[in-house]
Amino acid sequence: MSAAEETSEREHQVSNCNSEEENRHSSSMCGGGGDDLSMPPHTSLCTMTTLRNMDEHYEERARDVNLEDITSSEYNAFVLEMLRDDELKGMGILGEDFDWPDENDFVVREGDNLGWLGYFIGNSERLESLWLSHLPGDDSFRQGLARNQSIQKLYIYSDLGEAGFQSLAPFFRNTSTLRDLVFTGSDISSLECAQNITLLLSRYQIKSLKSLEFEENNISDEGFAEIARALSVQPQLEELNLKYLNADSFTFGRHGYVALGTTMKSWRSPSLKKLVIRGSFGGGMANCFNLEHLNLGGNDQITVVGFRALSALVRSKKFCLQSLDVSYMSIDADEMTALADGLASMKSLKSLDLSFNDIGDEGLQALAASLTNSNDLEQLDVSCNGSFSAIGLKSLAHALPEASYLKELHLRSNSINDEGLKALAVGLTTHNTLERLDLSRNAISSDGLQALTAANTSSLRWLSLESNAIDDEAVKVLVEGMENLCNSCSLKEIDLDGMDIGDGEAEVLAEGSRGNTSLTKLFCDQTNVTALGWSAFSRLLCDTSSVNNTYLSNHTLEVIGCRYGSLYGIPSSIQRYLKLNKQSQYDVPICKILVSHSTLDMTPFFQWRLKLLPLVVAWFERARSCLGYVEESMASFETRELSSVYQFTSFGGRWIL
Repeated sequence: MSAAEETSEREHQVSNCNSEEENRHSSSMCGGGGDDLSMPPHTSLCTMTTLRNMDEHYEERARDVNLEDITSSEYNAFVLEMLRDDELKGMGILGEDFDWPDENDFVVREGDNLGWLGYFIGNSERLESLWLSHLPGDDSFRQGLARNQSIQKLYIYSDLGEAGFQSLAPFFRNTSTLRDLVFTGSDISSLECAQNITLLLSRYQIKSLKSLEFEENNISDEGFAEIARALSVQPQLEELNLKYLNADSFTFGRHGYVALGTTMKSWRSPSLKKLVIRGSFGGGMANCFNLEHLNLGGNDQITVVGFRALSALVRSKKFCLQSLDVSYMSIDADEMTALADGLASMKSLKSLDLSFNDIGDEGLQALAASLTNSNDLEQLDVSCNGSFSAIGLKSLAHALPEASYLKELHLRSNSINDEGLKALAVGLTTHNTLERLDLSRNAISSDGLQALTAANTSSLRWLSLESNAIDDEAVKVLVEGMENLCNSCSLKEIDLDGMDIGDGEAEVLAEGSRGNTSLTKLFCDQTNVTALGWSAFSRLLCDTSSVNNTYLSNHTLEVIGCRYGSLYGIPSSIQRYLKLNKQSQYDVPICKILVSHSTLDMTPFFQWRLKLLPLVVAWFERARSCLGYVEESMASFETRELSSVYQFTSFGGRWIL
């Protein structure tokens, strides 16, 4: 059958189920003209048999259709090719006025065949993420999109208009894979746009949908109230993120939140586990007894009364929060005391973020008292809370043994001085689970550092002392305590940025790290380190004085210097050793031995006579895997191997005789 005959046959099928007027309407919606495959008839106007026939026509021509003929640009043709070959995991569909499309974005222009776009999306089994800023209300496209059963994340970042939102309805109705729906950067300021979204969310319960997020949308209070009421049919949601509803302001009216509270009250068997919200709403949260993560950060409108209500809520036996974020809320000592009443009953809490408030010593004492039952608490952040003296820190130190699972403690920017750190160190000495300690941007000097390095911090993995009151004397105290600090624990990272590190300090730091088998990152300002100081680090990383010393060198350090990865000022030889230490595919000590020692002296091993010969042979077998790094030819390597074996059998054999 010719192409013309094929087209005539399909038009005849359509005419049997559509009136002439309906055919004209269907044709106009699809753009009219061109390849008939761009214009499958409206689903409400034709039989399922016809639709199956149309799919068969697409399928028959999918491999040989000229993609450049059915698209407006080579970029769109490329996207269709990737879709056809099922090689796209993420893509965007944008309007032609979009300024900065990515390489996997399909920009809808005149001449684009939306039927083929929908067909390839519908057939994809790999496409997981779809970004939308434009969707025409086109039947051919929506039919294809509705068939897709791979899309898990849908991002909408513009007002799609009534036709665009309507074209999503079949997809929402049929999807069984969509888990995340995000409205980000969209202008939903008009009530009409909010109502279009409301219509989608209220018409179908999207059973697979677990997460809904609104971020920087300029949504009106009235519009959000409409959307919040629509969520009454989505009790299966596990995450609701409303932290930044507006792009221009953090403030928001209360009608939307009241509507949300009413909706949450109406949910039967709600599944909500995570709520991120910047606003005050009714008692709907009390109905969400599966809630595990609550983020109220940035809401400075809540007063002591609100914190008392929150405390009463979390004291409920049905309420089992695992994380609570109340950062950036201007919490003072009185509000902290009110909140602490509830915290004392929250045995399930694992993470508490109180950063960027103003609780002071009195608030810290109230917090410390609430930790008595915090057996599961793993992360505590009280950074940027004004000033903590030895009084408040002593209370925290006494509470640390009760928080026996605490792994992270952040005390950044609290004007902590030496006396305060001494008080805290008492608690650290008896605490054996703490892995991360942030003491950056305080007022700590030599006396405080001496108390810290003397503490038995056997579990510590990460320590930040960045930007403290560190002078030459304090640096000396620190580096002299490095051996105890590094070797008494499994410390992996230490941040000394903001300290004046020179050659003398570099030498002591290198010496203090000798023998350490855990430290991977040493952040410091190396601006004033010269060749003399770098030579100390070179000996630390690869001591070439003997094969044995090379073997015993440090093989774990991967970073020395700037935390942002700059290699400026670091000698190339040091860079090479640091990069090698990162290479898990090589036996690092063997690589360093092969590079540093062209000949291997076997004399020290002769005392074991020929008993050690099998180990020598086995060592060379392991060394073969390092040839890719050493860049040594196999012939050269085998010569070294034969020379070493010869030494052993010749000179070692004489010892036997």
